[in-house]
Amino acid sequence: MKYDKNTGIDIKRAAWSSLSQESQQAYQSDFDLFFKFIKKDPPEITPNDVLLYIQHLEKQGLKNSTINRKIASISKMFHILEITGEIKRNPVSILKDLKNVSHKTSREIKISLTIDDIRKVTATHGNNSDQDKKMSLIIRFIFLTGLRISEFINIRNSDITAYDKKNYKIRIVGKGKKERFIFLPMDLHQEVTRMYPLNNKTDYLFYTIRKNNYNRKVLWKQIHNKFKEKIGVDVHPHTLRHAFITHKISVEKQDIRAVSRYVGHQDISTTLGMYVDTSLDAKTSKIKI
Repeated sequence: MKYDKNTGIDIKRAAWSSLSQESQQAYQSDFDLFFKFIKKDPPEITPNDVLLYIQHLEKQGLKNSTINRKIASISKMFHILEITGEIKRNPVSILKDLKNVSHKTSREIKISLTIDDIRKVTATHGNNSDQDKKMSLIIRFIFLTGLRISEFINIRNSDITAYDKKNYKIRIVGKGKKERFIFLPMDLHQEVTRMYPLNNKTDYLFYTIRKNNYNRKVLWKQIHNKFKEKIGVDVHPHTLRHAFITHKISVEKQDIRAVSRYVGHQDISTTLGMYVDTSLDAKTSKIKI
């Protein structure tokens, strides 16, 4: 493929913009660390350099899952450089042709979080502050929808449409800007709009006092602190998502393919590899707490 600088820039921009902001930050960080260690320009990188970097990561005592993620990150970045013609071939791909570089990991998710735990953490009383009530509502909402935190903070009122007499449908743009829909019971929506009234200064369903959407890192910490304070357990937003998926598959015995599509897994193997033991409709997507 003959490299044209302008075309290459356009391809890189398109490939880069297709990633979520979180993925962009992670890939760039992993790529920068790789080059800080290797100290070569991209066209000079060889499969042996990648192997040396893997050995360096192993000596640091990193988890196998972390090493796999870092190698996957630099491979994706090299792939972009390959298709733009800046390098002849992705060195990670060459190394994989010669050697199995994946580190064995267990992807099974073990969730000890129960619905009773959710009830304890989200229980509110008349003397609770509005902030406490909002945090309880956010935790329940994430658990009841199975959303990623990045998906949750970006829900807009304009994404919500009527589905039937009891439910709304919400358009979600997930990883890789892939679109899917989830269902929101009208009574839960009413709870949200009581705490977060419709406001002409913002279109976000959940918003801060400044009418902005929530900051991902700040909300992550607030949820973690809430669980630590109430039941002394380390829980973060993705734990709530895992709990939703586990409940659907292991307790309700819902079809794993339907659950996989509903939560936005790119491939059913992701779900199969992590949770052991058609589409979810408005009825089967609900969990009672």
